[in-house]
Parts: sequence; structure tokens; C-alpha cells
Amino acid sequence: MVRLVRAPRPLLTAPFVAGFPETLVRATVSSNGTVTHLQPPEYHGDPAAGSGILCYYHFGWDLLEATRAAGFTKVDMVLPWNPGVGLMGSLWTLTAVR
Repeated sequence: MVRLVRAPRPLLTAPFVAGFPETLVRATVSSNGTVTHLQPPEYHGDPAAGSGILCYYHFGWDLLEATRAAGFTKVDMVLPWNPGVGLMGSLWTLTAVR
């Protein structure tokens, strides 16, 4: 049995590193728009524009507490498992209820 929950939009799609207790900040933006790289620049694919997008964070487990602090409840990270649709526990997924 599979339970599907319809949501109006995704909460977050972002790099998550299970081995990081705390989020790694890779780059910041100043009030005048200047980007400061704290780590070597890393670009991720952008299916909408076809170009790379600068990665500002690699989120760690502290993302759960930050999500709770933003007013969400039942916050958890799960590894979806449904081989029939190609989900075999390789991508952590944040679940939360507001």
C-alpha cells in the first residue's frame, strides 16, 4: 500500500549531507549583492534554465531544528523506499507539517 499526500508546492529541494551535524555555508550575499565564497564555488544543474546555480549551503541535521523554529511540526528526514517507482533510499527527504 502506498499513501500519497498532495501538497500545493514543495517545501525545499536542497543539498543535504547526512554526515553533517551542522549546515555548511558555502557562500553568502551582502546587502549590495556581492557574493562571498567561503568554500570553492559549486554549481548545481538548473533544469528550468539549463545553466548552473551557485550552491550556497550544504544542509546538515540542524535543518530539522531550523524547520521547527520556522513553525513546522512533525519534522523528520526520511529515506523513501519504493523500488517500483525508482525510490530506493538514496535521497533524503524532509517531511514537515505546518
